[in-house]
Parts: sequence; C-alpha cells; structure tokens
Amino acid sequence: MKQYYYPILVLLVTLALLAPIGSNVAFAQSPNVQKALEDVRTKLDDLVTTKDENPTNDLAIRIATYKKVLSFAIAEAEDLKIKLVTIEEQEQSSEIKQWKEEVLEDLNAAITFYRSEEKALQESAATLSSLRTRAEIFKTFREETFLPLADTIQDFLLLNHEERVLEVAKRRLQKIREDVKKLEAIKFKGAGELRTLFEKADETLVQGEEAYQAAWKLFGNTYIVQPASTTIAEAPEATSTKITDEETRSPEALPLSLATSSDKEAGATSSQPSIKDLAKHSLDAVQETYRIFIEMSNLVRKLLK
Repeated sequence: MKQYYYPILVLLVTLALLAPIGSNVAFAQSPNVQKALEDVRTKLDDLVTTKDENPTNDLAIRIATYKKVLSFAIAEAEDLKIKLVTIEEQEQSSEIKQWKEEVLEDLNAAITFYRSEEKALQESAATLSSLRTRAEIFKTFREETFLPLADTIQDFLLLNHEERVLEVAKRRLQKIREDVKKLEAIKFKGAGELRTLFEKADETLVQGEEAYQAAWKLFGNTYIVQPASTTIAEAPEATSTKITDEETRSPEALPLSLATSSDKEAGATSSQPSIKDLAKHSLDAVQETYRIFIEMSNLVRKLLK
C-alpha cells in the first residue's frame, strides 16, 4: 500500500483545494440593491403622480426626494463605470474595446445629466409643476435609456466573471486528470471508478464551456454587430440650472433611447435563452463539475479505509 500513498495523497490534497471559490456569482441583484431600486421607482412615481395638496411643504419634500433619487442614480452609474474600467483588456478584441469606449461615453453622459439635475436643485426658482416635469424626464430617461444600458453592462460583467471561473475549473480539471493517470499507472483498485467520475466531470465542464461560448456569441450578435443601435445618442442636458416652468423641457426633448431587449433580439424565437440564461447554465455546469470532484474525493477516502 505504501506505493499508493503519495499519488493518493496528492489527489486528496488537490481535491480538497477545489472548492468552487468565487464561482457563486449572483445572477439576481442582492436584496439591498433590489430594495434601493424599488425605492427609486416608488419615489419617482410619487414625484410624477402625487397630487398637490400643500404646495409649500410638498415642494420641499419633493426636492429632498429627488435629491435622494439622483444620489442613488449617480452612485449606480459610477459603480458600473468602475467595474467596466477595471476589466482587463489585453485579450479583448478591437470590437469589444470599441464597444467599451462607447458604453463608457454613455455612462459619462448619464452621470453628467444626473449631476446637472443636482445642480438645478440648488436653485430657488422651483415649482411643483417644474419639478414634476423634471422627474418625468428623469424617469423616461432612466427606464428607456439608462436601464437597458445597465443591463448590457451587467451581461458583459457576468460573462467576464464566468470566463475566469471556467479558466480556474479547467486548470483544476487538468491537475486531477494527471493525478488519476498516476493512480491508473500504479493499478489503484479504485482507479476505474475515478476515471468514470472524471470523464463525467470533463463532459460537464465541456457543456459549461459550450453554454459560455453561446452566451458570448449572443452578446456579440446583440450588442457588437450593430453598435450604433446600442448607444445613447445624447443624454438630456439642462438648458438652465433654474427649475422654472418656462425653462423645463418637455419629455419630447429626450434623446433616442437604447433599443429594448426585445427589439435587440428581434427575429429570435421566444424560446431562445437569454445571455443571463446561458451564463447561468455555464455556472451550473461548473458547480456540478465541482460536485463530482467532491464525489471523487469521498470515493478515495472510502477506498482507503
């Protein structure tokens, strides 16, 4: 048995270090983020639809509410910008790099618009009517332009995360392949069962890779092939920092918005999986691969008893 100890111990140590650390990316937003987004929607709806009852008090309350909405919107856009900028670029195609530049310009335009609204709130010439109109413009811009842009960026960040997860899993699979070969070479009694489990893990990881590649292809066809349809033409710009009825622009002054996801994927069947669906399938495959690794570890421990 002594001749078995070293390769077996190597395999056990390898498997013990193979917990899928970092593979649990959240495909849904965290409860805190969801609550913050819901608060923004509620506050915007209140600003736009609430009837005027006490003009003096209502104005102060609505200005404070709009300030909170703008503060969250700026933090959200800047967070996406930081995440996008920190993605390593050395292996990215020229098309992806160009897409990133355009998206960063869109984020900067959105941030500029939000900050111009903050500046406008510092003026004293506000009325309930002008503030409501500004809130309507902000709501339209956010729902029709910014949120589709944010979804695009989240898809990109998700795929980059999954790429790293797959790379780690493939390196670890290769290490286990080598260890299983060593056990087969010394005719370890459980080598056949380990080989069967390994091949199952290998096949599962291949499925994960295929789902990941399909997600990237869909991302490219949706956002990269026709980049002009996925960028913000121009964010709203404040024509004045004073919030007066005469100077507040109507919603018709909004720029062309991003195409909706249904527009972008026009022609695709309703059953076609989304980018997030494919990325989740890939991650599920990685997690199943690690589950098989754990099963292999348990088998080796059992055979050593």
